[in-house]
Amino acid sequence: MSPNGNRLAVLSFAFTVIAQAQPAVKTGSGIQRTMTLLATSTPAHRNPVRVLFYGQSITKQEWSQAVAQDLRTRYPSAELTIENRAIGGYSSPFLIQTVAHDVYGFYPDLIIFHDFGDQQIYEKIIAGIRSHTTAEILIQTDYPTWMHVDGEPDTPASVKREEFHQRHSFEWLPDLCRRYACEVIDVRRPWIQYLNDNRLKAGDLLADGVHLNARGNNLLAEITKPYLRYDPSLPQPDLTKNYQIGRDAEWKKGRLKIEFEGNRVDLIAGSNGPHHAAEADVWIDGKRPSENPDLYFITRPTDTYSVDWPAINRVTAKKPLLVEDWTLRLLEEDEVDSRWRFEVEGSKTGPDGTGLGTQPFVSKSGRVAIDPDVWGVKRAYDLRHQQTPIGFEVHWSVIPMFIDTYRAPRIADPSKEYAITAAQGLSNGRHTLELVARDKTNPPINWIRVYRPPIK
Repeated sequence: MSPNGNRLAVLSFAFTVIAQAQPAVKTGSGIQRTMTLLATSTPAHRNPVRVLFYGQSITKQEWSQAVAQDLRTRYPSAELTIENRAIGGYSSPFLIQTVAHDVYGFYPDLIIFHDFGDQQIYEKIIAGIRSHTTAEILIQTDYPTWMHVDGEPDTPASVKREEFHQRHSFEWLPDLCRRYACEVIDVRRPWIQYLNDNRLKAGDLLADGVHLNARGNNLLAEITKPYLRYDPSLPQPDLTKNYQIGRDAEWKKGRLKIEFEGNRVDLIAGSNGPHHAAEADVWIDGKRPSENPDLYFITRPTDTYSVDWPAINRVTAKKPLLVEDWTLRLLEEDEVDSRWRFEVEGSKTGPDGTGLGTQPFVSKSGRVAIDPDVWGVKRAYDLRHQQTPIGFEVHWSVIPMFIDTYRAPRIADPSKEYAITAAQGLSNGRHTLELVARDKTNPPINWIRVYRPPIK
């Protein structure tokens, strides 16, 4: 069969099996805010939509590119931003260390997620996403990497592993999704049926016993796509609220004030003509946003010397941050990369102390804190057996998730939404936003959009 014929057969099969296997809850029931934004986009009004693929090496494979392209093809009017930040080899005990760097700042509308590992930690990842963002989450169940074949002996380890994945996929994940209002993609059931119907072994869809070959990538993509469906009969979650200026809030003597509940607030520019440069000072809870330490975001540190894993999975701080770039430089190490001596330096803070990777580290300013269990360099050495050279540098940045002054942008394309985030990373509760015009002209703002994560 030709490659195209094989793909069409897989697609037809996947849609048929999914339709037959659906539970009472319709596919798409947990992602209708995102799907509505996609489906209601028009050439005259292009809704911005952010999609994130997250997990480990399986999520990095080619199927995710096929799903991303399918969204772009089906919804050409949407202003789509799609990223894949999955990290190979990062089961839940490691992914929970990177999720704040990778997900919270990106603040997606939709996450397509799959991961292995400890279930309690897995749940903490989902809970963290649901309490720090308004992202809807599609969670894939596990496809089989082994199945019983008549006439061949069953290894106890394989049987035990697949029994776990059965329970994980058909019991634990559906229960998790019910409790956290996510949606589960039933990958396992149609996958097993596809193997049986085509008289295939599990390994026939795998490249190395775990990862997917081309046929496996096609199947996973075609199983996933039907879940990304718009259905106006399904309820939408109450995750965002739009305040229309002139109806829900008004400028009064150069001031605009609203009370809101959530952890992020965006200002959506209006048609401005000659007033595109009008400005307003931003105040939240009576303070400038720059005074709130929660609104400074630390990016994911760069990779190890030999593997595309973060050299440090999680960097935090003990004192308020500055917007700046940071460098950690290796000064000394042992022969297996298990004991680093390093120095850190900020582009504004300057040299900020030295430390050992085997001990908790807090820089002199308190703007860098690293726990000893978040380093990725020893795992990288164990995998590649390549020692990190002295002088090797790890980089990250502190970026602002706020503005102190709103300057109305020039509307170059009326079909696009010009949104500027006034603050992101607030405590998920009640706040007051106040804008104060800097001159006699109020900045043209159509809407104020508030994001309220479903878990406080």
